[in-house]
Amino acid sequence: MKKIIAAAVATAFVAPAFAADVSVSGYMEYAYQDANGATSTLVDNVVSFKASEELDNGITVSGDFNFNSNQISANASNNAATGNNDGGHSLTIASAEIGSVDMGDTSSAIDSIDDVTEFGAVLGQGTGAGDAAVLWTLPTFVEGLSLRVSHSAETNVDDNEESDGWAIKYSGGMFTVGVGAQDNADGTSHGLVNGSITPMGGLTIAAEVFTDTATTGVDTDTTNYGIKYVTGPVTLGYETSETKASNAAATSDERVMSVAYAVGGGLVVGVNTYDDDLTANSEKTALYAAFSF
Repeated sequence: MKKIIAAAVATAFVAPAFAADVSVSGYMEYAYQDANGATSTLVDNVVSFKASEELDNGITVSGDFNFNSNQISANASNNAATGNNDGGHSLTIASAEIGSVDMGDTSSAIDSIDDVTEFGAVLGQGTGAGDAAVLWTLPTFVEGLSLRVSHSAETNVDDNEESDGWAIKYSGGMFTVGVGAQDNADGTSHGLVNGSITPMGGLTIAAEVFTDTATTGVDTDTTNYGIKYVTGPVTLGYETSETKASNAAATSDERVMSVAYAVGGGLVVGVNTYDDDLTANSEKTALYAAFSF
């Protein structure tokens, strides 16, 4: 009898958890990089547990638990290890009336729409937009149009940059355009303008300008261009990235070429190459294998 009562009590506490839809997904990547004879490796693992439930009043509540494990050797290059990530653990409340409110370690408004030109899996060139504490995606008033605002406190889970930002993105037909800005409490700010076009099946052409404004008023623009072509299991990509400060003559000009082959079942293998105009012996080559599930 005691065992029956104990089982009933345990079921009462466990049952609500099974009311939610729970999914597990992830990404695992291994890369081997050669930079003019200096070799290095990188392992990038992300596992996400997501639970979602729709309440009787139409509100959807979901929890997102992301576990990242980046192991990178001294000479390796990978954007995932630079702190420019796309959020960690978060709680999301959404409905048709309020839109979607994501709280925790989430993307900032401009981070949620950036990196439209980043086609290289390992050596791809992204922008410097960071995370936020709250991201609110407003309800959809016009088809294809999204408006997002974000806020970070003085001290946050991911960083300590107090900020407020906004971003607008519109997708219609073959075009997608985005614009956003962020003001930081330390007197600095960020701006973003980007767009992409898909003129034909498999081909994407994109451009993006990310502006960092210092407290002195100096603007540093990072201008990226990218082109990607997908044919069957093969994806070809090319990126350029140019960074220039308004008070400096020096300009960094970086180029990345990428080839990826989708083997099947979530497995992709590929190669990325990198070089720039300012650094001697800047050439890099990275071979990688990635598994999504």
